[in-house]
Amino acid sequence: TKVIIDVILYWFENVSSRSPSLKLQRIFEILGKWVTFYPSDFIANKENKELVLEFVECGKLVDYRACESFLETLNNINLEPIVTVDPVIPVTTKRITDILNVPVAEIAKHLSNTEFVYFQNIHWQDLISAKARESSKAIDTVIKKFTHISLWVATEIVRTAHNKKRGAVIKHFIQLAQSCLELRNFAVVSAIVSGLNMNAIQRLKKSWKTIPKAVQDQLAHLEGYVMPYNNFAKYRNALKTSPLPCLPFIGIYCRDLTHIEEGNADYLENGHANLEKMRMKTVVVKEIRMFQAHRYNFEVSVSVQNYLNNIS
Repeated sequence: TKVIIDVILYWFENVSSRSPSLKLQRIFEILGKWVTFYPSDFIANKENKELVLEFVECGKLVDYRACESFLETLNNINLEPIVTVDPVIPVTTKRITDILNVPVAEIAKHLSNTEFVYFQNIHWQDLISAKARESSKAIDTVIKKFTHISLWVATEIVRTAHNKKRGAVIKHFIQLAQSCLELRNFAVVSAIVSGLNMNAIQRLKKSWKTIPKAVQDQLAHLEGYVMPYNNFAKYRNALKTSPLPCLPFIGIYCRDLTHIEEGNADYLENGHANLEKMRMKTVVVKEIRMFQAHRYNFEVSVSVQNYLNNIS
């Protein structure tokens, strides 16, 4: 890696050019792509980052604006490694068999603890391209967990025999989604609402009639965070002001990255790399890594953990 940096510096200092400023910009195009897509080269060896910063300071004498722009790109990239961890499976204790016997606050805390681990295991390399996202086991796991929670919600409802109790289970899940929202766990809110909106659940008219209007209004409020109105405006606004920790919905990030990739060329008409495209992708990845750095650490009773792990 250091050899590559030395070659770049030699080229800048010794190879003639009619426009030193243009040559500097081309070097920043190379360095920008390198730092964006291979930050591990700079995490493993901080001397590399120091060499680049030293070069940028010298380059300010040639083109101050270009150097400041590159520094902004560099600062938008989190070069701190994220530690990958596995969920902790608790020891067996007294079993719970009825979802209505589990307080929604306890379920929300447990799902925040466990689902965050899967989110945290997504590496920046899983996000840099459509191909990487499609082949990522970590992203695939998060998506499968979303589907699993949705199906769990629907299954618990339809397996309940009587309309009144079935309505109580529906109400329980609406309140669970509200508890998750209060913990800023948007991913599980979306999964629960998805389960409640399945056709098989929506057809249970008699059960829905047993649910108080206030609770149904609560569901409508929750749906506002997961429905794609105005490009998920309500969800995005809530995410911007959300305290940490917070568990966002990875599907929307993948959608945003796809739109950036498909809506912007890799190179400009003058042949230069499209640094604005790289900057936009970096902003998205940086936001994900920011949320990954602040995890939940709730204490949940072992009996509740065992019950929920048995259905996971």
